[in-house]
Amino acid sequence: MPATIILYESPEVDWLGPPASTRPVWDIALGPFTSATLLKRALPDADMHFWSREKLQGLSPRPSIKADDVYLIDARLLPINDKLAEALSDLNPGQTLDAGALEFARRLAGGEALDFLKSLDDPAAPPEPSDKPLKSAFGPMLRFWWEMPQISAGLLLTRWTDALAQTGAKKVGEGELYLAPGAKVQPDVAISEGPVLLDRGAQVAAQSYIGGPCFLGPGTLVRPQARLLHGVFAGPQCRLGGEIEESVFLGYANKQHDGFLGHAVIGEWVNLGAGTNNSDLKNNYSSVRTSWRGRPFESGQNILGCCIGDHSKIAIGGRINTGSVIGSFCNWFGSGFPPKELSDFSWAGDGVMEVHQVDKALATAKAVMARRDIVLDPARQALYLSMAEPSS
Repeated sequence: MPATIILYESPEVDWLGPPASTRPVWDIALGPFTSATLLKRALPDADMHFWSREKLQGLSPRPSIKADDVYLIDARLLPINDKLAEALSDLNPGQTLDAGALEFARRLAGGEALDFLKSLDDPAAPPEPSDKPLKSAFGPMLRFWWEMPQISAGLLLTRWTDALAQTGAKKVGEGELYLAPGAKVQPDVAISEGPVLLDRGAQVAAQSYIGGPCFLGPGTLVRPQARLLHGVFAGPQCRLGGEIEESVFLGYANKQHDGFLGHAVIGEWVNLGAGTNNSDLKNNYSSVRTSWRGRPFESGQNILGCCIGDHSKIAIGGRINTGSVIGSFCNWFGSGFPPKELSDFSWAGDGVMEVHQVDKALATAKAVMARRDIVLDPARQALYLSMAEPSS
């Protein structure tokens, strides 16, 4: 289906929380996949472009639209079958594809497409939470951060062949363990439930337990006696230990020590101090309330942990309550629970609620990134600076 495709970010993307604050939605890694990689596979012959939110244009500049006939796709779509190309081909100009009340693909003339894309800069109310991710005829739609572990598991199970081809992994032994070149598992590691996929250079130390489905990204290390119960998906260069269940790590995060983390989403360059624990179940087993942008709302989830944005730090012995959202560049050092929401650049602890000075925050970020031989590029630094500016 040769065609001009533009993946766009709906204004509702902001309600994904911290994971979407510092990257376009098509760059959010769900195990080995992103929406961009899945959509490129579903539409291999398309001329594909990306229309980012206004505040992310430094990371992903918007393209000029020259085609007279354009197909627009909400980048929250994660296709798990091969039916999308045919469905788009069947669209007449002005027609749409939808999942319930959500229209996620449309065919428009060039001028109409540009008008539609410019309208996306207007803010949107949060989607209505539901107990399960929204599904289209082609795959799920990512709308909230707490959907990421469940969707990651579904993608790995349905796109398993693609994942193996992408990583070059081969099955090892009789179980459901697959190792890419350079990945290693030390003796006395228990693997169950499968599949468990280790990307290039990932390593699991002795006497650990891993339950599938599970994906460990390039260079990720699992410490001795760790318990990755099931549904753990880690991006590159993470350090994992203690007990972890149904959680997504976007990359370069440290949770090396004992402590429980469950039904959580952890951004890049996050450090969880020794003994950090998060609660993912209320004592009365009711729906967990969460908050973002100062707006509390029911998640519809009975089991829900925390979400922590890029470059945030939790001190040793940290305790995080159900549904807590901690923004980017936060530093929590209290002995009690942090508030249900900590905004970006918070410096907080028992009786302390201050602003994390941006120059010091960026200096720490550069030092941490240098430990993995990564340089903070100017575009990303500019985004971080804009996040630290007081809203008008």
